[in-house]
Amino acid sequence: MGNFINDRHALYVGWVLGIALQHDLPFSPVVDDDGNYTDRLLWEVSATLTIEVVVPEPPDGWMLG
Repeated sequence: MGNFINDRHALYVGWVLGIALQHDLPFSPVVDDDGNYTDRLLWEVSATLTIEVVVPEPPDGWMLG
């Protein structure tokens, strides 16, 4: 998986990003040097402030859907 602990973690990162975008929060995925998605999201707080957020493994019991 490389940038994720497992497939479940990759789904969780996508789910977190989707929830943020549904609420019009300015998040975008971070890609590595090879163009692969990572477990990180960029939060553009303002024109001069961007925060990189590391999305942890999903909590026990989390299921997509």
